[in-house]
Amino acid sequence: MAGEVQFVSGGAAIPKGKLYEALTSRRKWRNITVVQRVTARPEDVQKARELGRDVFSEMGPEGEEALFEFLKGRLGDWRDKLGRYHTLADTGSYPGAGDIADGLSLLKALLAPEDSNRFLAGLNEHRSNLLDLADGFHDIEHFYEHQRPMWDKLRAASIRFTLNQLELERDESAGAALRRMGEILAAPSPYELVKEAEGLIRTVSEVNEELLSERRVQVLATIAEQTASVRAEVSTAGGDESFKTTCLTPLENLARKVATHDSLAHIGQAESEAVRLKDEALTRVEQYLARKAEEGKEEQDKPVVKPRRVVSPGKFVKSSYLETQIDVDAFLDDLRTELTDALAKNERIEIR
Repeated sequence: MAGEVQFVSGGAAIPKGKLYEALTSRRKWRNITVVQRVTARPEDVQKARELGRDVFSEMGPEGEEALFEFLKGRLGDWRDKLGRYHTLADTGSYPGAGDIADGLSLLKALLAPEDSNRFLAGLNEHRSNLLDLADGFHDIEHFYEHQRPMWDKLRAASIRFTLNQLELERDESAGAALRRMGEILAAPSPYELVKEAEGLIRTVSEVNEELLSERRVQVLATIAEQTASVRAEVSTAGGDESFKTTCLTPLENLARKVATHDSLAHIGQAESEAVRLKDEALTRVEQYLARKAEEGKEEQDKPVVKPRRVVSPGKFVKSSYLETQIDVDAFLDDLRTELTDALAKNERIEIR
């Protein structure tokens, strides 16, 4: 227990905690060798003690064995923490994977010796590497223990803003902040940069919310217009509540979705979707009125329900521009023919 001799079995020193069991079993004696333990030189112990102070900001005990236990315990704590951080870094969502792996490799080598002499010698031999690890370890530890929630927030915001990246980049302040967010997330050692995240997110969020709000107002107005058109037709048709719900619910659901969408593109698509849903609803109304008319009369001289014809003047433009009087006359003639044909067939016309 004084450390002057060691009991060796299988080429390795038997830990003190297992000595009693080994020495009280006679059948194990033939496999145990008693050797005089090689102790570290006093100057090497002092050198390792000073190194521990520089690394851990704490001076270890003076005795070789006590110093050995102290330093090994501290390095073991580092190994355990880096092991946890390594699991997170391996997901690809967090930085420092390379530095963490290098640190674990160094710690594995330093913690391998079972006796204090070789352990302290290894520490002194790798003094420079250990000091470098200490510098990096504190940054990594601070990140994973304190900065990780903000990092998660930054990553989530970056993903959310990517939906509207083209529009955001047109704004000078939001574009610059968005680029800076990308630089921080791509930095191999972003620990000193994470403090910028809150301000950058705020800058982009303000512009993003303004863009979304403006677009939502425009699209919701279109949806409201289409809904009002359907509601008027449904009211005229005089169907029951179930029929009204069938016609109006898709447009009402679309309006609710637009209110929660974070993508300008998706909000924009809702505008054309509203027109499509209106067309479906009006077709349903027309079919309902047609059935109602058929049930009420066996013979009809005129159709009760006028079918709709949607006319898009743009389709009559044969080229990108109307540049001559001939072009204008041809366009108007085609459009007039289409409109006249619709009236001749007793259709109501909707211009788009």
